[in-house]
Amino acid sequence: MRKPEELAKAVRLQEVRVKGRTGGVLIIRDGDDSDIQCPVELARLIAPEAEAFSVPVEVVIAYHEYEAWILASADSLRSHPSVRDNAVAPAEPEAKRNAKAQLESMMHESYKETLHQAKFSSMIDLAMASEKSRSFRRMMHAVEKLIGLPGS
Repeated sequence: MRKPEELAKAVRLQEVRVKGRTGGVLIIRDGDDSDIQCPVELARLIAPEAEAFSVPVEVVIAYHEYEAWILASADSLRSHPSVRDNAVAPAEPEAKRNAKAQLESMMHESYKETLHQAKFSSMIDLAMASEKSRSFRRMMHAVEKLIGLPGS
């Protein structure tokens, strides 16, 4: 969804599911190599017009890729059979590109998004990922805003 009209259409589809409830629409996207280097700038660039929707919308860019968030909490994946018992999150998981390869180096098999991403995401230690990943902290803050936590 690189075109603004495609993103707006997707938000409208989700808006219907949220109307009348607490929450909003969270847009998460990788910060690809070809994009602007600053995730905040990219989020502002692709954010749909807030006035166009009846629910809050937050845009978060994973720096450089979504798997960096999983990598930030690699220690918490050790109980998964595909992950080595000595998996340790790097001190700066967002510092290097190609988090998928770094993640795969901690596994007994090849990393496959369709096979591993959802399960690994469900196992993330939120506190650890927040501590090690600035863009993950931004995502957590966006969720807090959408659900209306005080101080958000």
